Amino acid sequence: MTARRLKLFRCSIKTVSTEVTSAINAVRQGRLHPAQFFTRYGHLRPGSYNIRSLRYADRNDLFSGSPPSQETTEAIDFVLTLSERHHINQLLKQATLDSINADSLIKYMSQAIAARELSKFVFSRFLSGALEAIATWGITHDFDREALSYLTLDDLMACLDNGCDNPAGIQQARETISHYRHIFQLQKQVKIGQIITKIEDLDVIRMEQGKVNFIGNGRVEAKTVALTPKQQTTQNLSKMIVCIENADPGFDWIFTQQIAGLVTCFGGPNSHMAIRCHEFGLPAALGCGEMLYLQIQQSENVILDCENQTLRPWRVFG
Repeated sequence: MTARRLKLFRCSIKTVSTEVTSAINAVRQGRLHPAQFFTRYGHLRPGSYNIRSLRYADRNDLFSGSPPSQETTEAIDFVLTLSERHHINQLLKQATLDSINADSLIKYMSQAIAARELSKFVFSRFLSGALEAIATWGITHDFDREALSYLTLDDLMACLDNGCDNPAGIQQARETISHYRHIFQLQKQVKIGQIITKIEDLDVIRMEQGKVNFIGNGRVEAKTVALTPKQQTTQNLSKMIVCIENADPGFDWIFTQQIAGLVTCFGGPNSHMAIRCHEFGLPAALGCGEMLYLQIQQSENVILDCENQTLRPWRVFG
């Protein structure tokens, strides 16, 4: 199967994340009531494990901006060619996988990828509910989300061992938060390499460039904008290359903003954002590593050329 055909197969896979972006646009167009949207998708948050990040249901900016004149995704019916079917069947036979054929393998792959994204979606609902329960407890004891973010689950359970309102446990929580806030400030001053193979690696820190995963064949030259989990959707992202350190399902709102491309510091070819960019046919460079990501993030204008596997700053004259 050629790279072009593989790309077409990936574009044919539609996941629950496609539903999210379509639903956001439906609210903007008045075809869906916000309450209906929040019932199904309100638990999502940029940075699924980040208690500081607000859920969709708690944001008042989610439906800002104008909806696209038409949906950006169209259903693609991927069908194997006779040659592809023959060669895949031959490979399956060589692997003694006689119980499946090429068509059933492709169908399984498509369903498995979609199911993986759905499982993340379901899991994130329970995770988000747990974070909100912790935040609610924190409010009653004068702990804001920033303070609570310094507690591990084990720390929290230890503090609540004798009851949620136990004065000794509350005081223990305050001391633990103070301790880890201090440790965090110290750790921010220390930089170590990603891989330590010898003692000298602790003295000389080498910032290795990651192997960039380019998605699609598009080429775009555009301005960049860096996003964080607490970023407001009111920021204009249209025709811009969006930079996110590590993107998860909670960042799917960006695909309603007609962005030009996506760059991430972390993430591989099978990551959530890789699947999403394939769905939308969006040029992307994922998992480019800290050194290159920092350079791109700090550059006002960037060239993202997926076909030639190029990601670099560019200058605008005049």
